[in-house]
Amino acid sequence: MQEIHDGDCWNHARGRSLAHKVMNQGYYWPKMFDNAKEYVKRCPQYHKFAPSSNRPNKDLHTLRSLGLFMQRGLDVVGPLPCA
Repeated sequence: MQEIHDGDCWNHARGRSLAHKVMNQGYYWPKMFDNAKEYVKRCPQYHKFAPSSNRPNKDLHTLRSLGLFMQRGLDVVGPLPCA
């Protein structure tokens, strides 16, 4: 598994694809997919290029009272062009 992941090709595949590549080489053991995921998580390249979330840290709150805008006649967008 180490040779396929860190070998000459520098594949650095994630867990599932690494396990399939090991199977293509003729190896198999019952917990192969779990072992491949754990091996990839220990790789420093995994932490460097791991997918990150674009979600904000705090939950967003919706503006519930639109009456303030309706009372004062505020138009945030402005007039829209005719189609």
